[in-house]
Amino acid sequence: MKTFRVIGIALMAVLMCVNFTACSEDDPTGDSSTNHLSNANKLAKVMQYDIENNKKELNDIIRFEYDKNGNVVKIHEIDGSDADDIYITEYIWDSNKSITSYWENDEYIKYTLTNNQITDILMHEYVWYTGTRELDEDFYRCTYDKDGNLIKIWWKDNEEDEYELMNEQTWNNNQLSMAKDYDYEHVITLHYDNKTCKNFFPLLADYIVNNGFSDDYIFMAQPELLGVRTSKLPSKIIDGSCIISFDYELNTYGNVTSCTVNKLYSDDNLSYDYFYEFIWE
Repeated sequence: MKTFRVIGIALMAVLMCVNFTACSEDDPTGDSSTNHLSNANKLAKVMQYDIENNKKELNDIIRFEYDKNGNVVKIHEIDGSDADDIYITEYIWDSNKSITSYWENDEYIKYTLTNNQITDILMHEYVWYTGTRELDEDFYRCTYDKDGNLIKIWWKDNEEDEYELMNEQTWNNNQLSMAKDYDYEHVITLHYDNKTCKNFFPLLADYIVNNGFSDDYIFMAQPELLGVRTSKLPSKIIDGSCIISFDYELNTYGNVTSCTVNKLYSDDNLSYDYFYEFIWE
């Protein structure tokens, strides 16, 4: 199974160890009418840092631009060490029917929407495996429970084939407790200490969906598109010998403004620290 290029997320450096991207600041205000809850703040910017010897080093800045309906239309990823190194991803919305993002001329990813959630995904790109340019497509299908929570992701690499189950999530009282990845053959468990926020935790999709399209930073700002928008904040995620711990800071409105992440590999006794800042508007 190949991975989607979009932008290598550094928080997959934290669960599957994902990387991150950025977004823009002059977005229209007002309640959204399409995919956001009313009166909810929009995520404007994410800054991701590595921590070594108690010093923070800026890795990425991610800024989001929105349309008048509160939907992401452009994402800017800025290299923290080089402000001139910017990668921009644009999204074309066809009303509430689909979202398409082009990254290399005729290469694109298309999300088909049903009731404002992604049900089908097409990755359309070209590869050079045999020395010649060949079309390579991946098809995904997402299913949800009655509360709109993501419960299964299916995959196939040919339109005529049958879908295979690739990823499965378990929710208890709208709280994500487990994710099984059949492609990588592992199970992720999530643990909580009753901490919640006003809106949502922007990094959650990266932890529970280990495939190419989850690298798309749009799910940091609009997790409801994939059925992973929740106010419950995990205190710990366990993936085999990897233990990921979270420490949050919230503002007076209840939004997560920062998160310190520790990733411990118990087998090798290796530990890595990351810090994220979230700007809301």
